[in-house]
Amino acid sequence: LNAQHRELEEMHARVVRSTQLAVTVTYPACYVRLDTFRQHGHLLPHEAVRDAGELSCLDSYEQVLEFTRKHTCVFISHQWLGYNEPDPENVHYPAMVRAADALRERLGIEEEEDVYLWIDYIS
Repeated sequence: LNAQHRELEEMHARVVRSTQLAVTVTYPACYVRLDTFRQHGHLLPHEAVRDAGELSCLDSYEQVLEFTRKHTCVFISHQWLGYNEPDPENVHYPAMVRAADALRERLGIEEEEDVYLWIDYIS
């Protein structure tokens, strides 16, 4: 009976930790505006976009909630196509732009400045 009780307590503790992690930002969420991303012409690393002052970086869950309530945000993840760089032939970058444009059109968003991208390679 004690073993079962301990197991239930451990399970409860795991559920509590998991729930807390669901509303915790352990790394900043970094967004780039669609119009800015379009001007890059290819995937740039996080450091280049950050150093250009083009990222909106959010450090807390509350900041992410507030930001995503105000702006249309799109998460983009992709498979690396090269060993040393993610998109050596510039295949994924134009597909990302087209996908964001298609979504913007579908949602009736006229201004691309109103769309922010959270791209795994840049974030």
